[in-house]
Amino acid sequence: MTDKGLLGRIEDDALDPNTRVAEALRKCVAFGGRAGSAELRDWASRELHGYPMDVEVPEYRVINAPLAIDGVAGYTLIKGQPISSTDLPDEVQGKVSETLELRPGIGELEEGASRGSGEAVKFGVVRGDLIAKMMTYEIGKPQVTSVHSVYWHVSTTALAGVVDRVRTTLVELVAELRAGSDDPDNPSPGEVGNAINVVIHKRGRVTINAAQASGSGPAQILPPAERNRPWWRTTVAIWSFVVGAAAIISAIIAWLQFR
Repeated sequence: MTDKGLLGRIEDDALDPNTRVAEALRKCVAFGGRAGSAELRDWASRELHGYPMDVEVPEYRVINAPLAIDGVAGYTLIKGQPISSTDLPDEVQGKVSETLELRPGIGELEEGASRGSGEAVKFGVVRGDLIAKMMTYEIGKPQVTSVHSVYWHVSTTALAGVVDRVRTTLVELVAELRAGSDDPDNPSPGEVGNAINVVIHKRGRVTINAAQASGSGPAQILPPAERNRPWWRTTVAIWSFVVGAAAIISAIIAWLQFR
């Protein structure tokens, strides 16, 4: 059997719905190492290990997710009670919303997406325990009603959608590399960076001018050849000079006559 190369195996893993996306991403880390692309290694590693709080997540990891609470109301245990962000204490208004950045690694997302369609996954709100205490205090009857936790209630369908978009992004990266490189199995770091810009960052493609070399000498990046100015541009410039000079001479003669 012909070896498809590492890029071909990444494509096969991404196209196979029975292969976990994490498998293709691990091959991406290796491919980025071979290509000398820190951008590809960083992206694939963050997808595998998760995105730190100081790193912006790709747009495909931002979803709409309802807020919910667990707690007690009298003798009733509350589980997954939906709330609006406007129900939160004034101190956190505008800081917590129904928009969620999914930062966990792809393995955790795949695991959550594999649960039954009727289930949901909890994603904790930052300082959710403190927010729960503030909500209990505002209710004013902690012996009767109290809030135990505040979190995002994410459906498995939403998680499956994010995993699918990561899978699609991998396929698009391979396709962009094939389209933008003469040797996709051995692309330059610039070519890989171009693919990431187009597919992940949604920016335009940058034209890469390869260095030109002659014989065994060092490669040089040659400037664009200077083109001759069109004859009509030269003629216009000459006449502009003539007209300007005539205007200056006329002004001098008029000044002398005035004197």
